[in-house]
Amino acid sequence: MGGDFTEVMCEMASRPSRIRLQLLSGSLSDYWRATRIWWNNIEEDCPDLRERPVYFVSSNKHSLVNLISGFALKHKDDLLTHIEKSKNGDLAREWRKIREDRVPSNRENFFYYVFKEFL
Repeated sequence: MGGDFTEVMCEMASRPSRIRLQLLSGSLSDYWRATRIWWNNIEEDCPDLRERPVYFVSSNKHSLVNLISGFALKHKDDLLTHIEKSKNGDLAREWRKIREDRVPSNRENFFYYVFKEFL
């Protein structure tokens, strides 16, 4: 958002919003499945969004910190070290698949997800 951040946030706050909350279980595969279903519905109704940046803000404590500060991306090496030390096999396997381009996930979203484990 750059220098327009305050203006964009004020614009968002000035309009009515329809907000829906959904509790997800903690696994990466459940999160991926739920967000994929959610996003497919949005793409069907709003195909123009495919060409625009969209950030999904979840209820997790890490989501707004990542959006505003970029903390997770600035600390990738620390997060990767955390994965190695925690011996979290699921995260290590997912990172390997992302590095090898075997899954459609992107690196940024992975680090945002890992950041919540790191807190």
